Amino acid sequence: MYISAISDVHVGKTNHSHYETLLRFLDHPKTRESSMVALLGDVFDHLTGEHREYGDKYSAFFDKVSVHLNEGRTVLFLEGNHDFHFEKTFKEILSQRTDKKAMDLFIYQRGIFTANIGARKVALCHGDQMDESNPAYKRWKNIYTSKAFGFFISKVLTFSIVESIGSKASNNSRQRGLSSFDPIREKAKYRAAASELLKKNSWDYLVAGHTHIADDFDMDGKTYLNIGFPPKDKSFLRLGPDGVERVSLA
Repeated sequence: MYISAISDVHVGKTNHSHYETLLRFLDHPKTRESSMVALLGDVFDHLTGEHREYGDKYSAFFDKVSVHLNEGRTVLFLEGNHDFHFEKTFKEILSQRTDKKAMDLFIYQRGIFTANIGARKVALCHGDQMDESNPAYKRWKNIYTSKAFGFFISKVLTFSIVESIGSKASNNSRQRGLSSFDPIREKAKYRAAASELLKKNSWDYLVAGHTHIADDFDMDGKTYLNIGFPPKDKSFLRLGPDGVERVSLA
């Protein structure tokens, strides 16, 4: 079994290089040779709420995901902190493009997903759950993951309003992050958090994104891997029985 994983592409505009990076990943020969295609959150910069308009905006993405399903590959979509509350509509969009039986291969989930590659156990997550030292973010996450918030952005707000608010919120978050971001500190913090999770669980690999910092950290025979920031790094992760490789998207 092989798993091809990507996260944090932060696709917003369809005529942008970030969208090209995502589509290139889905078309890559090594992705197409994998058993599972894993989308580990923040694949989109703001895709929130059960709005069918996303199906038209990102039609090329949904077409290519459907091809993977129809060809027998499992597709995993984990919610990030930029793309969430979209499960029902995601499945409806795919069901129009995908054989009914193939839809059983689509997994939409929040949190940590585990899989086996031979004798090795792999945990896949977005990575924001490792930011235990940020109480403000934890409070915000409790709000945006709530059913009430999901209802509000899905049923009360229109697609155009959600798009406008999402775009502004993403830009503001990005600017705040740039002003205080310390990559050395962040890498150390997430390595420490990953080490604790690996100690507590029987995983051999913990794969995450969120930080935009590519990493490969070994701890007592176990490994924490961070996908990084594919639009800049031009790569994705591929895990298999022969180990892990960073595959170029250049």
